[in-house]
Amino acid sequence: MILILSSEDDLHVQRVVSHLPLGTYQVLNLRTMGVVSFLEFDPVNGSSTISFLNNSQAFSLSDITSIWYRRPRYKRGSEGGEEWKRVFAENEERCVFDGMWRYLGDTVRWLNNPFANRMAENKLWQLYIAKEIGFELPQTLVTNNPDSLRRFANENGDIVYKPVAKSHIERPNDAPLIFLTKPIKKFELDKLVSRVSVTPCLFQKYIEKQFEIRVTILGDQVFAVAQYSQENMETRHDWRRDPTKVRHEKVELPTEIQQRCIALVRKMGLTFGAIDIIFTPDERFIFLEINPNGQWLWIEDLVAHPISHAIATMLQGA
Repeated sequence: MILILSSEDDLHVQRVVSHLPLGTYQVLNLRTMGVVSFLEFDPVNGSSTISFLNNSQAFSLSDITSIWYRRPRYKRGSEGGEEWKRVFAENEERCVFDGMWRYLGDTVRWLNNPFANRMAENKLWQLYIAKEIGFELPQTLVTNNPDSLRRFANENGDIVYKPVAKSHIERPNDAPLIFLTKPIKKFELDKLVSRVSVTPCLFQKYIEKQFEIRVTILGDQVFAVAQYSQENMETRHDWRRDPTKVRHEKVELPTEIQQRCIALVRKMGLTFGAIDIIFTPDERFIFLEINPNGQWLWIEDLVAHPISHAIATMLQGA
């Protein structure tokens, strides 16, 4: 059985399961686990099983052959209780599931293993591995020292700030906060440096673009697309400001770049990864980052890369 950890209304999930035979998969929404599901776990005895009851279907760990760790959400509703009780229950639930995923280990196919996912979200680790593999990287500084930041900006011109972890922050009762890339001019530094000492921050030299490349890796398969973000003023610094205004087309990467992308995903313990690369005006490939659980559905819709079919095939063990 294929276990998909996400919500039933996830459009990516809906596209993939359209390629799976009925009865071969189960979508489990961990956010509503405490309401609609029942769990039993015996971690001591050799014949331990984990049973779920979800939508009137029961199954155990021994039934699972593949897990797509898509976008599970552990957060519960307040249930009218005290906040500390909600936080305690949420943490306990997360730890229970973490223990179960560790219990499964390599006995199932992962897309991706959640512990590899968490490590791969760290941009410092990404840069270290990418450099080791041979990618060219932007000049980078992590600091909470205002003087170091000024020196870095003087040496590199326009710079950008990036969160070390995720580029979006979930906010209770509000839309997520998304950090979009924007060049920081030298005259803007005075306003910024006073905030740097609060926490270490990651800065990089701003890289001029001919176009951007999104590379979706699934095992040894490479799905690359060119994003002509420079054709529109609104998207020239960050295509995410309005993807509908960005022209996309399939692109064939040089073999060396393809091999580096595959090696990066594998070296980070992943099966899937969405890699962002800049193709510069002087025709260099500059690695920016990898999202171990990145979106891809819009790419499939725009350029017909068969990513959903490839994921379904992988989950089935083919």
